Amino acid sequence: LCAEFLERIVITFLERMLDPFKCVRATAITGLAYLTQRAGWLLARWLEPIIGQMVSCLKVYQKKNRLILYDLFDRLATALPEEIAAPKVAQAFVPLLLQQWQNLANDDMELCLLMQAMSTLTSVMGLSFQNCAKALAARCFLLWETALVSEKENNMKPTEATIFMIQAIDLLGGLADGLHESFFQVIEGSKIKLLLFETLKNPHSKEIYQSALALVGDVARCAFPFFDDVVPQFLDLLATNFMDLTKTTEVCHLNNALWATGEIALRYGSRLKPIATPLLTLLVRVLVNESEDLAPAVKQNAAVTIGRVSLVCSELVAPHLEQFAEQWMDVMRMAPNNQEKVDAFMGIVKAIQLNPQGVFEHFAYVCDAISSWDPKFLPPPLAAQFREILFFFRNEVGTEQWQSFLNDPEFDPTVRECLQQLYGL
Repeated sequence: LCAEFLERIVITFLERMLDPFKCVRATAITGLAYLTQRAGWLLARWLEPIIGQMVSCLKVYQKKNRLILYDLFDRLATALPEEIAAPKVAQAFVPLLLQQWQNLANDDMELCLLMQAMSTLTSVMGLSFQNCAKALAARCFLLWETALVSEKENNMKPTEATIFMIQAIDLLGGLADGLHESFFQVIEGSKIKLLLFETLKNPHSKEIYQSALALVGDVARCAFPFFDDVVPQFLDLLATNFMDLTKTTEVCHLNNALWATGEIALRYGSRLKPIATPLLTLLVRVLVNESEDLAPAVKQNAAVTIGRVSLVCSELVAPHLEQFAEQWMDVMRMAPNNQEKVDAFMGIVKAIQLNPQGVFEHFAYVCDAISSWDPKFLPPPLAAQFREILFFFRNEVGTEQWQSFLNDPEFDPTVRECLQQLYGL
C-alpha cells in the first residue's frame, strides 16, 4: 500500500512538472525535491522516469524553474549516488547539463546554482564527466581567479564574488572525489597552488575558507605531487587553525584543517620529521582539550591525524604517548570502521611498540579501543599487531595479575569476551 501511494505521488509530481502554469511546475519540482530528501533510496525504482522528465523540463524551462531543477539534480545525487551514476541514467542528462554549462556566461548567477549541483554529481559519478573534466576545472580556475581579482578591485559585489569562488572551489573538490588519482591530469599545469595559498592566507569569508581547506585535503589525497615542494608552507597555514581553541573557533574550519593535515602527512612520509614534533604538540592540544564547545568529530579528526603522523614518524610520537593515550583510545573506540581508522591504529600501534610503557597506565582504554573493531572490517595485519601488544602486556604483568585485571568488576565484560574470543586471552 505504501509503495502504491508513493508511486501515485511521484507520478503526480512528474505530470505537473510540465503543467501549463509555471507556478504549478515550480511547486511540483519543489515537492519532488522534498520527497527525494525524505524518501531517499525508496525512489530508486522511479529514477529513470524522473530523470527523463527532468531532461524534458530542462529543455523548455526558463531561468526561475531551472534553478529549482538544479537543486533536484543535487538532491537525487545525494540520495541515490550509485543509481544516478549508472551509465544509462548518466547518458540521459549529463550532455544536457554540460550544454547548459557552456551556454551560461561567467557572470550569470544561474551558473552558481548549476555548479552547486555539478559538485555533487561529479563527486558520485566522476567517470561520466571524465572527458570534459579538464575543461570544467579550467573554467573553475578562471572563475576563482576572477573573483579574487574582483574582490581586490571592487569590480564585483562582494557577495557575488564569494558565491562564485565557493562554487568553483567546491566543484573542483567534486571532481577530485569522483576522479580520484585521475584528478592529477585534470589540474596539471594549473594555478591551483597559488590560488589555494592566496585564498587560505587572505580568506574573504568563512565559507570560502572552509571550502579551500577541504580542497587542500582533496588535492593531497588525489594529486599529492602538486604539494610535494610546498608542504611546509601549507602545513603552516593549516596549523593556524589549531592554535586558538576558543568558543569562536569554527568547527568546520578545524575539522577540514585536521583532515587535510592528515592527508598530507600520510603522503609526505618521513620527510615530515623536521616538523612532526611541533605539529604533534598542536594536535594533542586539540585532542585533550576539555572544552564542551569542541564537537566529538573534531577530536576524532585530531586522533586520526595523530595516528597518521605516527604512521610516518612513530619514533617521534612514541615518547609522547603518555600525554594523550587515554583520550586517543577513548575517542577512537567510537570511530567508524573505515580506512582512516585503519591508518590511525596502524600508526599508534607502531608508537606503542616503540614505547609500551607510554600506555601502561591506560591499558584498559587500549583494550576497549581494540575491542571496538568489528572483526569483519579489521585487517589481518592490524589484528596480528593487536595480538602482539596484548600478549606483550600479559607477559609483562604475569598470568596471575593479568587474570586479576580481566576479572576486575569494573572491567567491561564485552571487552573481556572480545579479548578471549578473538585474541585467545
